[in-house]
Amino acid sequence: MGKLGMDVVLVRHAQAISNVEAHGNEDGIDFIKMKHEPLVRLLKAVSAHPDAIPAPKAKYGVYLPDGLTKHGQDACEGFVQSARKDPSKKLQVHRIYSSHLTRAVESAVRASDKFTALDCHEGKPCIQSHSSIEEATNWPQDNQSPTLNASYILLQGGRGSDAGNILRETTMDLSVVTCRVNDKHILNSPETRLHSLKVTPDFEACEKHAAGFRKWLYGQRETVTQQWKAAGREGIPRVVVFLHGGIFNMLVGKWYCTYKRKNESSDWEWASSTVLRNLEAAVFRFNSDEDATLEEVPRDAEYEKIFGTYYRHLGVVEYTNPDGTVVDQRQGHKDFLERTAAEVLGVVTEKPLLMQAMMNWTGAEHAAKVLEELEK
Repeated sequence: MGKLGMDVVLVRHAQAISNVEAHGNEDGIDFIKMKHEPLVRLLKAVSAHPDAIPAPKAKYGVYLPDGLTKHGQDACEGFVQSARKDPSKKLQVHRIYSSHLTRAVESAVRASDKFTALDCHEGKPCIQSHSSIEEATNWPQDNQSPTLNASYILLQGGRGSDAGNILRETTMDLSVVTCRVNDKHILNSPETRLHSLKVTPDFEACEKHAAGFRKWLYGQRETVTQQWKAAGREGIPRVVVFLHGGIFNMLVGKWYCTYKRKNESSDWEWASSTVLRNLEAAVFRFNSDEDATLEEVPRDAEYEKIFGTYYRHLGVVEYTNPDGTVVDQRQGHKDFLERTAAEVLGVVTEKPLLMQAMMNWTGAEHAAKVLEELEK
């Protein structure tokens, strides 16, 4: 560690709509496979009143507008509860950062009471969003919202059979965050959003973007340290970043993916781009080098006290196959992005009008009208 050390607390967002899986929700409706007429009726019902929803359960959340589930929102309340009761459970930080994506911004806003930030306004921590730490996949929910008043269909969430329950339409005000100077604007046009679904993400470019944010953050250390000391704070300065499981790997330059296998004699198979559960926090510290590399902080009693069960010391995550070969998690992640891109392109090709309406999303009623217009 150099003279100007800084801890970077990385928090995975709370459970998002896209985290609701088909497993356990097989009896739910599949938005992608619905015919346009019943889908229009459903969207209008969601916009009008929850009691009017004709099919109150979604099969899964992927391809729906981005945001947190009710379970994810409630988890944020649990995340900050101890800090509200006991100020010693608040973590002192310089600033809160997040990706531009709605689920990350909403997580940062709802969980902000966990932190005492130097960068604050009227007693509330300021949140600065960055495009370089958006998730690397190109699912629709990995696009920035087309409006600052981000609308989405609220699902119950959790892991039970009611996870896909449609509760109502809700919104998240994204204007509460600021963008880094020279960063692209938080909004994308519908055309840009739709085009992104047809392009396979460039894995190496995503790595460079994440590294760019890391190096930029590294360059803030002197200013952060000066302000930290001027405020009379002791110890090493900290910042907190709300982000996504896949881009987390690229940011730290190490891979912490989930693999599973049928039994001890089977090879490991890809399961997920992260081992982090929603809202889990891992802590890294900058080394003093040109690449601004990050190393995980050894298990720390203070962070355990602050975060409780949400604290995650990752250590080494490695998978060895029966033949002795070690799984290349980086390559596995790259292959996953390519499979995902092929899947998304297939949906766009098969359901062009639906995806055009969804990428024009500014609300359920508006999406229904767009779909009706496109069918004419």
